[in-house]
Amino acid sequence: MSTSTITLEPPEGIRPETWLRLAREGAGRWEIDERNPDGEIIGTAYRHPDGSKDFKAGGKRGLIVEWPLDAYAGTSQADPVFICEGASDTAALLQIGLDAVGVPMTGKGGDMLAALLKDRHAVIVADNDKPGEMGAGKIAEQLVLACASVRIIKPPEECKDAREAVQNGSTAHDFKTLAALADSISVPSPSVKSGRNESNFSWLSIADFEPAEEPTWVWPGYIAESSITLLTGQWKAGKTTLLTHLLRDVYGGSGLVDSSIEKPILYISEESPSMWSHRREKHNLDPRILFLKRESFQRLNPKGWMELIETTVSQCNQTDAALVIIDTLAGLWPVTNENDAAEVGETIAPLRDITETGAGLLLVHHPRKGESSNFNASRGSGALPSFVDVIVEMKRMTGDDPKDTRRTLTAIGRHDNIPDEMVIDLTESGYVLLGDRVQVGKADDADTLEGIIREIGGDAEVEQIRERWPSKPRIGKGRLANLLKSGSEQGRWRRTGKGVKCDPHRYHPALKYPDSILPDPQA
Repeated sequence: MSTSTITLEPPEGIRPETWLRLAREGAGRWEIDERNPDGEIIGTAYRHPDGSKDFKAGGKRGLIVEWPLDAYAGTSQADPVFICEGASDTAALLQIGLDAVGVPMTGKGGDMLAALLKDRHAVIVADNDKPGEMGAGKIAEQLVLACASVRIIKPPEECKDAREAVQNGSTAHDFKTLAALADSISVPSPSVKSGRNESNFSWLSIADFEPAEEPTWVWPGYIAESSITLLTGQWKAGKTTLLTHLLRDVYGGSGLVDSSIEKPILYISEESPSMWSHRREKHNLDPRILFLKRESFQRLNPKGWMELIETTVSQCNQTDAALVIIDTLAGLWPVTNENDAAEVGETIAPLRDITETGAGLLLVHHPRKGESSNFNASRGSGALPSFVDVIVEMKRMTGDDPKDTRRTLTAIGRHDNIPDEMVIDLTESGYVLLGDRVQVGKADDADTLEGIIREIGGDAEVEQIRERWPSKPRIGKGRLANLLKSGSEQGRWRRTGKGVKCDPHRYHPALKYPDSILPDPQA
């Protein structure tokens, strides 16, 4: 496409001929391909005229690079490949004649860069802020073992990023001069890498901590990005059914959640692809849900477990995943004695590498045999529940009724705004939230009461109603009076009489029955 035929404006400060080296004009937006280290297009980012950005569904995050990368790029320290964040910064460096590769966001893509720039000299241009410094350091850690040299610089003239520096007149010579003055990052010694060097530790005043922020919730109150949640429930009690509906709801903003997400979810399942194909068709599951293709469904050995964590971390970095689900933990991890706290602790500790990518992690686990107190239901050592950030336990609402579609979720954790208890009900359209068991009990009693009044047919008095109450012990007089009062006020049944000895209240079926009127929670 020639520059004379484009209808969209490139980013500010970027010439059209440079921008078209990375982007193409689509349907009212710019489309920017992102590639893996082999040059394969694995995803497409969109940039809209109003400056907003999004990403093509089903794709993976990759590198922003004019392909093919010049064979001589980075073959000398004097002419390194410059690494920056985002398409516009990459274009700005290309515009002044530098070899440049962009990562999709702060700190992401280091593993792909290591493969692309193996044995080449690299300079990371860090955005001039704290996240930029941290992200550059994270990428450098992944490059230092692969590249001929790795250096980190900030943009010239204390500009916030590479594009602003170019807009302010910085040249290729300015960037190369800063690179020449920067020290190469050395490979950490084994003692430093293992944490045995005292220089790894430092003390910081609590006043210098970053301001506290509410976590980014995937499932509000239960699953948050950068946090680990443990979900425990009885066999065949509906854990996978619950997760299937959650997978549907998080991309539609309905049912279990009240807002949708855009990022991918990574699912490691012990069930076969055919079973998930059936669920995909039944529930119209989103293609952004990525499943791990496993050659074997046997439990992993320790080496395989670490390889799984490493490939999951890599996939999280590539896709900017919101959540990783391991269903079930016992079917995958290499633990031979679940009651051995040391073995369990050593196995689960590397899982924090997943949440360090920004993704949440949901571990689905089986319960111990027999009854257990709240938040002590998970099977095996207490090292597991003490390790996670949120514990969620799922039980049947009425354990003796297999037809009851309601489940009770109890939760506790390190975050605020975690609901102590929630009853959910599986309906034809999906799960609905009913409130806690007290609220649900009131609703159940109101339904029972309405049925008795209909059965009597009219002139039902309080003692007649109590005599027909189906459960033992019978409902108390005070509770019954409150329910009768609130139900009549809401129109579930009609009340006559003055409520005195000679003219007691009598209750009659409503002329029309509202579809979904619940009793007053304060009753």
